[in-house]
Amino acid sequence: MCNCAELNTVFLDLDSNWVQQAIPYQGKSLFSQYFLEWDSDQVAPELDYSKHNYQCLECDQYWYFECSPEQSTWPLFGIKRSDKDQKLSEEDIKANQEFVTILAHNGFEPTLCRAKGCHNFKLKGKELCHKHITLP
Repeated sequence: MCNCAELNTVFLDLDSNWVQQAIPYQGKSLFSQYFLEWDSDQVAPELDYSKHNYQCLECDQYWYFECSPEQSTWPLFGIKRSDKDQKLSEEDIKANQEFVTILAHNGFEPTLCRAKGCHNFKLKGKELCHKHITLP
């Protein structure tokens, strides 16, 4: 049975080897409902890192997925879509990626991002801000 109904409108699989980094994500336990793994054996079309629009065949939920480019492709990041015709803009996708990136790091440090000319605060545990580090 799938877990689509249990997932938020956006999720990020922080346990994936593709996403894991040496610095632990400080927000992972605080905002755990956003960092669950999608779980279903039936999806159309077949998972592929070059495709993004999918449907869970167990519950009929439509998804936007970004999958790992590994042999066993799996969704690293997902956004629920209301139906098969809902189109997500690049801005929608980027906003959701930045949102879960900020949650994963549990917010910001009180110092500025190290990127030249950037006036954003850096993410906790990182030297860059959510504009310069985005997961996945």
